[in-house]
Amino acid sequence: MATATRVGVLVGPRRLEALVKGNPGPRLAALLQAGREAGVPLFFFTLDGVDMDARTIKGITPAEGWWQEARLSYLPVLYRICAVAEEQRPLFAAFLSQLRRRGTVFLNYPWFMDKWETYRCLVNTELAPHLPRTWPIADPAEVLALLEEHPQLYLKACVGGRGKQVLRVEKLGRDAYGFIRFRDGLARGKLHKFSLLREIQGFFGARPIIAQERIDLIQVNGRNVDLRAEVQRTAQGTIHVIAIAARIARRHSPITTHSVSMSLENFSRLYPSLLGDYRAFAARAEEFLCRVYAALEKCFGCCGELGIDFGLDCSGGLWFIEANSQSAKVSLFNSCPLSLIIRSYVNLLEYACAQAAQRKALD
Repeated sequence: MATATRVGVLVGPRRLEALVKGNPGPRLAALLQAGREAGVPLFFFTLDGVDMDARTIKGITPAEGWWQEARLSYLPVLYRICAVAEEQRPLFAAFLSQLRRRGTVFLNYPWFMDKWETYRCLVNTELAPHLPRTWPIADPAEVLALLEEHPQLYLKACVGGRGKQVLRVEKLGRDAYGFIRFRDGLARGKLHKFSLLREIQGFFGARPIIAQERIDLIQVNGRNVDLRAEVQRTAQGTIHVIAIAARIARRHSPITTHSVSMSLENFSRLYPSLLGDYRAFAARAEEFLCRVYAALEKCFGCCGELGIDFGLDCSGGLWFIEANSQSAKVSLFNSCPLSLIIRSYVNLLEYACAQAAQRKALD
């Protein structure tokens, strides 16, 4: 492994407070253990601790069972694992600009990935046959026109996560439409044209949105199944699929985020007819995921990890759904042993050290 480099971890205020109180939660506990195993010092901070004039950061670092406060110069590596409040976005953008100018390595993309930009990236590659048809929506009335040719569509905010900005709409008959969404519980209904337009406007507000064709995903007892993969770069530069989890949606739910999840291998044991030969499918899926990861990097730059949602249709076809630059790794924690999760963080930190060393050598 390259010489250890201190890694800055950007967290939210509540997460930092929980750390100080000794309650890191599963994700940060695994990251801390990986830091110890890899010999990579970690420095946790919030945006409130950034002094852009002095180009320093106030934060905390683990020190023999307790936390030591420190103020450090900007660090060579940034790992963002929090959302940024709307009022702090200008500060965050300026902070990122300073980091880019000094050559900071971003372990993951420091912004949430835009679904329309991601589609535009991939639709011009060999992966185009694996993308559901997608349209940008400037006015909700455009959805009504699309529903004339595509009776069921998924509407998604271009930027958003955890399934909170997904609305499934369908045409049921003359001037009759149905909708299903999941936000603080499942909601569904049947509406007339103008009521549907109000529902779309009220759900998304001013957020830019896209419409996507429905994928005929495999199902378990009438519930959609999709797949979440955690994929990363190794210190040697290869793309590695850490694990793939299968997620079974709640009944009628348009998303699988709030769902039952299990490892792909366990899913194959429980439902052998859906995947066919497990080893053959896993190899095909991993090859597909590596192609997706490499294609996204060509558009958006190198990164250390991505969460990739994809699906298998009833004809055996693979479909890209979306990529997540700040994966919460919920499915990974629900379906994999802790040792594998810690190992994945070790790999990520080793990648950080290799990238920082390479960047330094070029200076």
